[in-house]
Amino acid sequence: VDAAGRSIRTQLAWLHLLRGFWKLNTSYLAVKTSCAPIFAVQLLDAYWPAAWVTNETATAVAEAAPYWMIALELTIGLCMLCGQGRLGRVGTALGLLLYIGSALTPPPNSGVMEAIVMATRFFWFAPEAATVAFNSLPGYFGPPAVLFAALLGTLTSKTCGANDVSSNAAAAATAA
Repeated sequence: VDAAGRSIRTQLAWLHLLRGFWKLNTSYLAVKTSCAPIFAVQLLDAYWPAAWVTNETATAVAEAAPYWMIALELTIGLCMLCGQGRLGRVGTALGLLLYIGSALTPPPNSGVMEAIVMATRFFWFAPEAATVAFNSLPGYFGPPAVLFAALLGTLTSKTCGANDVSSNAAAAATAA
């Protein structure tokens, strides 16, 4: 198990590091051709109070999103390469934050399945004590995990109708 854990941790670290590296290109950094502004503005539109979302705010978020994503994924990968220590846990927390954001993105761009698949791999970064505790309480984690997944699916599906991709903030940011 230890050898498998080291191998899986290394693969996840390199995956995130290379995801950040491959985004270092002019197409990804351009607001009009990158996917990052679309995801970021959708999250802004869906979850920030409408009074706070202006065309200027949406444009600023859209322009900064590619840089944030590159920095985030490179940081996740570099921290995860440090193993299971403090930096490894920071990388894991940032990775979980990334995939929670992906899961909360309203449809049609929601990444719920990717988030679930990747989050389960982060188990290999948990400290041994957490792993033992997790394995000793399998009945406890079953229903809460199902409830969390159901709530997450409900939340992401309901945001699409209320905050369509073609809303004012999203349209303003992609038109800029």
